[in-house]
Amino acid sequence: MSAINGLGTYVNAMNLYALGVNSDNQNTSDGSTARYAGSSVVNLLTQNLQGSGQSLTEQLTGLVRLTRYAMDAMGLASDSRVTFSKLQEYCNQVQESFSSAVKTGLSEAQTDLSKTIFTLDSYGTLKVQSATRVNAALTELAIDNNADLVADLYKDLQTAGINLQAGFRFMLTEDGLLKIDGTNAEAEALLNGKEIRAASLAAKITAQKIDPNIDFSLQTNDNDSVTVNCADKSYTSVLQAFFDENPAIVKDFQRSEALSGIEDARKFLALSPRDIRTRLQLESMAAWWDNSSQASSSSFGTYSSGIYSRLSGINLSV
Repeated sequence: MSAINGLGTYVNAMNLYALGVNSDNQNTSDGSTARYAGSSVVNLLTQNLQGSGQSLTEQLTGLVRLTRYAMDAMGLASDSRVTFSKLQEYCNQVQESFSSAVKTGLSEAQTDLSKTIFTLDSYGTLKVQSATRVNAALTELAIDNNADLVADLYKDLQTAGINLQAGFRFMLTEDGLLKIDGTNAEAEALLNGKEIRAASLAAKITAQKIDPNIDFSLQTNDNDSVTVNCADKSYTSVLQAFFDENPAIVKDFQRSEALSGIEDARKFLALSPRDIRTRLQLESMAAWWDNSSQASSSSFGTYSSGIYSRLSGINLSV
């Protein structure tokens, strides 16, 4: 059973099943499964450590889940002991790893004309097909930013007599030459010797990058994915494609989000084991009292460690 230095023997003696956490199957009291990977971790591990309306039992449940998740992620045995400073240190490492991976990944993101197929339709719309989402998103961004160059290409192809009704498929080289499917001999013959203004468009696409220091935010989803929100909307699709193609980086983000509850857990430990025990007993009695058909009073008390505590107004609606 996992333990945190600071809670002492109280957490060690606490039965995880009583808290609604199955230490073998990792099930919660409501029957849902505690998954230690994916975006569900963020909600599952932190939901009981947030909000003043949560009962102490729910907060303690979240604390134990968070600790077990962190220890599993750190590769520690379930019977190990770990300090909050070590947990926070690991959380910082995960955050640094995520930031570094994002910056490096965005710095290396680039277009690749050799893996891109273009289709120009009769309305002058240039569509993109690519083996990678980031390449497609960057290429589409370059096209959107250079509509005038696409218009020039459209006019030149019309002038050359290319039939655009069914969509004209081609590839571009970095020097702006059009590469056509070998089965389209008619188009090749029509374009032979004709001046097609595609060099500038090819250059713009090749030069399209994304600033690795761009500002954006991430939101976790229930299906283990993330949604990007960026102030510069034109880059949203590029960033979304980047995270969709890099599940390992998304996992680092989700770990970081889940472990962000470490500080809440540290604040939780401001309660002494005796205070924790007393509050749990009071909550149990309040729950029993609220559900008891025998209840006819609006107050009750508890006796613990030689001290009698009386609460009034718990169930005024009885």
